[in-house]
Amino acid sequence: MLIWETGTGKTTLVKEIAAEQNKVLVRLNLNGETGTDELLGKYILRQESGKSDSETIWIDGPMLKAIKEWHRLLLDEINAALPEVLLAIQALAESNDWVLGSIMLPEKEGEVVTPHEDFRLFATANPAGWAYGGTKDFNSATLSRFNVLYVNPLPQAIEKELLATKFPKLNAKDIHFITDIGTEIRQKYFQE
Repeated sequence: MLIWETGTGKTTLVKEIAAEQNKVLVRLNLNGETGTDELLGKYILRQESGKSDSETIWIDGPMLKAIKEWHRLLLDEINAALPEVLLAIQALAESNDWVLGSIMLPEKEGEVVTPHEDFRLFATANPAGWAYGGTKDFNSATLSRFNVLYVNPLPQAIEKELLATKFPKLNAKDIHFITDIGTEIRQKYFQE
């Protein structure tokens, strides 16, 4: 789990890791309205065109698909998630010697989904507080299931270098302007 202010590169870091490993990254932005059925899956009623009868089928959610297909899963803004979503994530993040736990699907006759050893779980969070509406402090159960890294902002000189490398069409004046704004915002709103 990567924690720090907006714009410190938490999500970008996970994207770069997935790209370096040539793996698919599934990014899910969590909020106070994201339910477990949206992440894990649910039964839906399906009726084929031209037929009068319908059937109930299970549809895997994006989190479950990522687990089953050994992708890299990024749970962005994890501390904005609902308590029941955090409980499902805690079951998955429960590790024993770096082997992730399983998820049980009570809605699907108690099916247990255990991640393949090549699956990876990442999470990001901004600090809880007034600057990030909807975020909450973590409970110790959630924190204990992750290796937590605090991502400090890059020095402005390195930010400029990265922008010049990633966006070669930006001129030096624009790069300087962008990094000045970022530095000013961090100093004004996020520094104590």
